[in-house]
Amino acid sequence: MESLKNIIAVCGWALPPEWFREQVQLAFPESDVTLIYPNDPFNADEAQQRLKNQPTDMYLGYSLGSLWLLRHRIFLSADAHKIALAPILAFPKEHYMGGKTDESKLKYFLNLLKRRSSNGESALKDFYKACEAPFPENRIEEIPEPDCLIKGLEFLKSIKVEPEAAQDFIAILGANDSFLDSDILRNLIPHLHVVDDAAHGPAPLLKALVRLLDEMKQ
Repeated sequence: MESLKNIIAVCGWALPPEWFREQVQLAFPESDVTLIYPNDPFNADEAQQRLKNQPTDMYLGYSLGSLWLLRHRIFLSADAHKIALAPILAFPKEHYMGGKTDESKLKYFLNLLKRRSSNGESALKDFYKACEAPFPENRIEEIPEPDCLIKGLEFLKSIKVEPEAAQDFIAILGANDSFLDSDILRNLIPHLHVVDDAAHGPAPLLKALVRLLDEMKQ
């Protein structure tokens, strides 16, 4: 595999940012991994500040991070690899763009978070179980503050990008993803790589990416 000196990795929603950076670092041990967790994913000025003119060999967005990169792709260097793991074009099921989650469920979850309800913590645990992201329980304290989570969930609920936005991205999805439909996304992103026996968790997708980059080099 070619040398990837610098990687910019954009975290998925409600994950401990440093934990996700560690997962990317394990996959690319010789690279310098810079982690981004957008404070306000709607904010183009923040995206420009954190992306433009930052030297990198690869942009890697996972889940919400993939939608954020696709949304703000104007700020990405043309020469760098662009990766979308568990790629999101639109998250709600009602957009018919690969998402499996009903918009009503997202609204309910948002209300729980806004009320700082104890049920919100329970729903977060259900989310972690579904996405198979088994980070140590004590690291749940590292997830972003509720206001940041709320903005991220509102971004997932309301933003969509056209399939053409992913044409320059390597896109990888687990066949058993709990949140994304591989059949629908394969039609929208013809070059999508679907990983058998993988779900929404990042580790199998990162391993598939490493294999794919090795194959591309040969």
